[in-house]
Amino acid sequence: MMITHMCFAHDLMIFCRAELSSTQAIMSILKSFEKVSGLHMNPNKSSNMVAGISQGAKDLAKAIVVRLLQLPTEYLGMPLVATHQISPYNVQVYWARSLILPKAVTGKLYQICTSFLWAGSEMTRKIHPVSEAVICRRKETSGLGITNIEEWNSAAICGLVYKLATKEDNLWVKWLWNNSIKSKNFWTMIIPKDNSWSWRNILSCRKQA
Repeated sequence: MMITHMCFAHDLMIFCRAELSSTQAIMSILKSFEKVSGLHMNPNKSSNMVAGISQGAKDLAKAIVVRLLQLPTEYLGMPLVATHQISPYNVQVYWARSLILPKAVTGKLYQICTSFLWAGSEMTRKIHPVSEAVICRRKETSGLGITNIEEWNSAAICGLVYKLATKEDNLWVKWLWNNSIKSKNFWTMIIPKDNSWSWRNILSCRKQA
């Protein structure tokens, strides 16, 4: 085991062997932490995920009194799987909601999608019968109803702008207001050059929102 735990915002993932002794040891440590800090694990908001075993998963979940979460599942839009295979669609969704994708990236995504559309799984080069503009039209207007990647990306970022503008009740929004926006006017604040690329991308989409 090279990774024992991962923290993200208010979530904590703890990794161990799929053995009763390992899970009991972790629960013992969490109990000790509770005595010292006064903070305790909420079983109703905790899950047990098991990979690599065919039997005993339910017994492990019962031993630590949490629900068993079946894989594959998703966390923050990204797939959690028991293999090395990750859905390209889910990867695209994650990055489309994180930053403005460069033209080279959206162009490559469009090339992959159209190759699959016209050639199937073989992904061979074929002449495209219609243009991207036609493919992305709504079905009611003789198109295929496929979402334009650049428009989808922009809409996803605008969704984050909306969350910030309305001060949606979640940790990500509260953190940005307390640490980056503070007392500034969200709509008119200058885009800081020393902040992350993702944050600058979100601020650059305010006019579109």
